[in-house]
Amino acid sequence: MSESMSGLSVASPTERFVLQADAMTLAAAAQALGFDSDVVTSEARDNGAFALLWLGPDERLILAWQDQTPQIAPRVASALADQPHSLVEVTHRQVSRRLQGQSISELLNCGCPLDLEPTQFPVGRCSRTLFNKAEIVLWRRGSNDFHVEIWRSYADYFERWLIEAAQDLPVSTL
Repeated sequence: MSESMSGLSVASPTERFVLQADAMTLAAAAQALGFDSDVVTSEARDNGAFALLWLGPDERLILAWQDQTPQIAPRVASALADQPHSLVEVTHRQVSRRLQGQSISELLNCGCPLDLEPTQFPVGRCSRTLFNKAEIVLWRRGSNDFHVEIWRSYADYFERWLIEAAQDLPVSTL
């Protein structure tokens, strides 16, 4: 369903991990994945191979893009071998959706309580939030470009809700 809709598509990460650790350990993990330093509060970084999203002071979501999938666990595990941490694969728990186009912020605000105005939620910002009753991770990749991580069991609900909400907007976004 979603692949045929204009504005909503299946995003490409193929493996996801949630990493929990202290600040020094998180910084070591970021470096192991090719980042200069760890992400700052409520931001995401993307180096083309991996994306690193801030979910909390001691929690990061790591996404692998296409051909980098088998590299996350070994890289992080070897870099953090002697440091206390929790690295949990959540690949099968959630799916990714990409929303692009005019009025996407307004459409998302039909179900999301965050202020998605660019001054309040700029490019690079990410947050764990709600979309109606479903927990999502929302990442603004561009001015009219959002990446959404959602639990697999809520994906259909999310997509159907967006389709319904789009009908009420002056400019159809989906």
